[in-house]
Amino acid sequence: MKINNIFTLQDAMNTLSERDREILSALYLYQEEGKNTPSTVLDTLCLMYGTTKDNIRQIKKRSESKIIDYFSKNSNLKPIKDVK
Repeated sequence: MKINNIFTLQDAMNTLSERDREILSALYLYQEEGKNTPSTVLDTLCLMYGTTKDNIRQIKKRSESKIIDYFSKNSNLKPIKDVK
């Protein structure tokens, strides 16, 4: 990843609320915390933010869309369709 793309990603992440940034980071970086599984992380996030798993998933989806939109407006990178 080029250095410009890293800065663009940081800028895109900064457009999200602190809660949304923390949720998205936790969901993508859970493997770095040791033996946590995605469901363990999801349960922990639900407890931290007093919400449901479905709401966490909606926040993740909305945040991903915002980041993709930011990249499409501020970078030459184009998203690959239907990548999850």
